[in-house]
Amino acid sequence: MKVKGNLVLMVLGPMLRSKTTDEWRSIVNNKIWDLPEGEKRILSILKLSFDELKPSSLKQCFAYCSMFFKDFDIEKDDLIQLWMAQGWLHPCPDKSLDMEERGNEYFKILLAKSFFQDARKDYGGNVTKCKMHDLVHDLAERVSKSRNLHSIFPNGEVLDLESNLLNFKSLRVLNLYNAEIMELPISIGKLKHLRYLNVLKTRIKTFPKSIG
Repeated sequence: MKVKGNLVLMVLGPMLRSKTTDEWRSIVNNKIWDLPEGEKRILSILKLSFDELKPSSLKQCFAYCSMFFKDFDIEKDDLIQLWMAQGWLHPCPDKSLDMEERGNEYFKILLAKSFFQDARKDYGGNVTKCKMHDLVHDLAERVSKSRNLHSIFPNGEVLDLESNLLNFKSLRVLNLYNAEIMELPISIGKLKHLRYLNVLKTRIKTFPKSIG
């Protein structure tokens, strides 16, 4: 329980620091503390911290991380591009931030609140990669309303790409990283909403002419 206990402390710290006395008292008196120690109690505490996230698009960005499998090395820049493809990084009216800057802001918030861990930095001190604790990943799956039908992440699974593309005409993200695939079907050219395509570490050598 030591690792899980440390996770709770890391999540509660940032959440309590910004609270007024009444808000702090409300959290302390929450019924989650009546739950027996264990994963259910920890997930409830994590959910409490998730509910504090603002704006709502930040919650969507966090929930989207359930698309990655557990213990996956999440590339920060790739993650921000995925959030952009979903249309969740629109500029804030009171801040002159472009979408990538807003994505960086969201990433820093989630990292500060310990939803991300094991952050790795480059020589300039900038975070480049991170992971999610297994229980945080479980929370992301719980708060995600459904598997995102605008995205396909095979994660090493055998994929009938032709059939899947016909079923998801509004697809925005097609991440085939490290997938066992040799070519893309011609029907990919019909995906008018596709904004992100990753074919790194596949056996694909050419794109069909339908892509343009």
